[in-house]
Formats: sequence, C-alpha cells, structure tokens
Amino acid sequence: DLEKLQKDGLFQGYTWVVFTIIVFQAITGLLVGFVMKYADAVLKGFATSVAVVLATILSIVIFHDNVNMLFLVGSALVILAVRTYTNNPPVVSGGEAKSDAK
Repeated sequence: DLEKLQKDGLFQGYTWVVFTIIVFQAITGLLVGFVMKYADAVLKGFATSVAVVLATILSIVIFHDNVNMLFLVGSALVILAVRTYTNNPPVVSGGEAKSDAK
C-alpha cells in the first residue's frame, strides 16, 4: 500500500461524494463548537438532532435516498422538541426565564 500511496497520493479514490461528506462533517464540528461555547448542553443536543435531520434531507436531495416512516416520525419529534424548547425557555430560581445573552 505504501507504493500505491506514494504513486497516487493520499486522496486516491476520493470522489465528490467523499469530499462532500468531509465538508459536511467539518461544518457540523464547527457548529457544535460554536453551540458549546455560547449555549448549554440541551441546545447542543437539539443542534445535533437538527443536524442529523438536515443531513438526511440533504442526502435525500443529493443522493436520491429513500426514508421510512420511522425517520419521518423522529424528524417530527425533533422539530416539535426544538419548537417547544424555544417557545418555553427554562426558568431559573426566582421565576425569570433564563437568558443566554452574554
């Protein structure tokens, strides 16, 4: 394998699909880092869930994948959970809604 690696390079066999996946994973990592810096763990969980849903939707559009009913139910639950959390911010002691603004 070393000879083939030296001859053809590190990225031999990579296609546009592989590069697309790498770019999406890099963007996801940056977004998770941003969320962890400015938000709490619950929002990180929501961000990860939304990222999975969006990545699946992109794979449907780009790669013409099929989804089943279980994915649709899960996506609906993720969207419902995010909407519920954003419409009802958590309350800290003292009765005021928690503000993430810094």
